[in-house]
Amino acid sequence: MSRIDSGVLVSWDEESNTASIEFAQCDRPRWTVPVTDNEKLIATLRFADDGELLEVELLDAEKQLPRGLRAAR
Repeated sequence: MSRIDSGVLVSWDEESNTASIEFAQCDRPRWTVPVTDNEKLIATLRFADDGELLEVELLDAEKQLPRGLRAAR
């Protein structure tokens, strides 16, 4: 496994407790897939029309966002 600096953008809004992990910024049309746990919405995945993953939005960021990303703010 290797780590690469690919320009991934991580933002965390502590007030709303949401975080966004953006892999690519794009003006292409996109679609969203909800991620649920026991029928509770916990995240969303956003894709470009060609299937490329653009963004992961975490809806309980304090719990879901890895510690290293929270500390790097």
